[in-house]
Amino acid sequence: MTSTAPAPSEERGLTSQGWTRLDRILRAVTVLVLLVSCLLGSAQKDIWLDEGFTLQLLTDRSLPHMMHALANAADGGMPLYYLLAYAWGSIFGTALLSLRLFSSLFVCAGVLLLWSTLRKCYSVLAVALSIAATTITSGLLLHQNAEARYYGFFFACAALVFAMHFHLTQEPQPSRKLIACAIAAHVALLMSHPFGMLYSAMAIAALVFSDHRWGKLRWRVYVALAASWLVLLLWIAPMVRLHDVAVPHNWPQPPTFVDVLTLYAFGSPCLAFAILFAIGLSALAPARDKQEQPSDSSALLACAVAYLIPPLIVAMISLGDSSLFVDRYFIPSLIGVAALVASLFESRLRAVKLNVAFEIAWLLVFLAFLSWPILAFQNHTDTPLRMIDQNLPPNTPMIVTEGQVFLNLTYLSNRPSRPYYYPLDWNSAVHSPTRAITVIYKLLNNAKAAGYASDRILDAEQLRCSFDHFFVLDHPGYGWFQQRIVRNPDYTAQHIGDLPHDLQIWSVKRLPGGTSCPK
Repeated sequence: MTSTAPAPSEERGLTSQGWTRLDRILRAVTVLVLLVSCLLGSAQKDIWLDEGFTLQLLTDRSLPHMMHALANAADGGMPLYYLLAYAWGSIFGTALLSLRLFSSLFVCAGVLLLWSTLRKCYSVLAVALSIAATTITSGLLLHQNAEARYYGFFFACAALVFAMHFHLTQEPQPSRKLIACAIAAHVALLMSHPFGMLYSAMAIAALVFSDHRWGKLRWRVYVALAASWLVLLLWIAPMVRLHDVAVPHNWPQPPTFVDVLTLYAFGSPCLAFAILFAIGLSALAPARDKQEQPSDSSALLACAVAYLIPPLIVAMISLGDSSLFVDRYFIPSLIGVAALVASLFESRLRAVKLNVAFEIAWLLVFLAFLSWPILAFQNHTDTPLRMIDQNLPPNTPMIVTEGQVFLNLTYLSNRPSRPYYYPLDWNSAVHSPTRAITVIYKLLNNAKAAGYASDRILDAEQLRCSFDHFFVLDHPGYGWFQQRIVRNPDYTAQHIGDLPHDLQIWSVKRLPGGTSCPK
């Protein structure tokens, strides 16, 4: 259904084998940069709340119990990542670095799939620079590349669907094997993230659009792909429970127009420069006497544009209290941006006469972009939570009012003498000025119900009445400590000091003869 005109950079200079060899080298270097970036980033990044929830499940000794906890909203993900990560952890361990490398491997797989798909239509130079300008330098993707979370897997599944749909557009009568592979790709995407449904639907819609353009609709293919959604029947009840976590409101703020607009840059500092460079360099090069016939990439671009639509849909439904607009939820849209940028670069390459100097300049910019993921972590100054753990007073109970810090300190601390506790107080959470508190309350309450840290995640009233003397690690913006301790005449609280992340340490003593605790 598409023509395959030769790419402009592959008609001169290097031989066909030479361009193939260069293509493989650039792919290998890109993967190496991503893996090194994961190692550097992991060494300088604190564990944070979402990773704490990941580790809470993946360190479960029982796979069935882990799945039961996940199905009861002890975390917010879909099951396929956890099944694969549990298997990975059984072989390579569940250390934070091991799980972050697992995510990085999926990011690498997604980049390679995207690269391979774009190369079906575009030249080495166009694809290499577009990948470097969009994915490799994306702050969002680099962050997920070094995080024990399911977004790298989400990205890889979306890239797989993107590749499968391109192959479907090339075969008027696709084989059963190809259709089966496409269905499997959609199943993986649907079970990788709740927003997988949006990207799956958009990919199918793009395929229908492309077929309609050619005047031949293939209903058998569309029905087969739509049948992949039947897998969601296995996870309906867990998705309902997960939706309840965002009641009465979710933690993100409603997006602004600027939020939506800037999302499509995905935190890449090189994207605008790459576009200006491509336009400027091609403007300086001599124009061709005769324009070449480009390969037909309309079907690929249709899917790319379709991948850009989910953020707009979610932005429109996120104007109320329960916003769902979070940049990492749209990481597959980066695939659409990369494809559009590759198309732009290819159009500039085909408009000019290429020479060795032009090609060398193009490749030097690509290599310069590859250095960004390495340099990005050189000035990273994240303060390790381990330092907080080491400086807290030992042998005394510590109530941690911030759920993120509670989970992370529990993971980092290996001392039995350092008992961390989290107070469950729904009334305080609802009235907290921080929107995330109700979400964290429900997730930790679900974790307690599943048996995770059930002796440390306790009812707030029970917890504060369990000790005559305890410390509180408090974040002033959350409200529980001020409401339940400072304003309670049965307690005296002494401010000991401040710690990074806007945390404060207080020493609290319960006065004899108080009436707020049962005798």
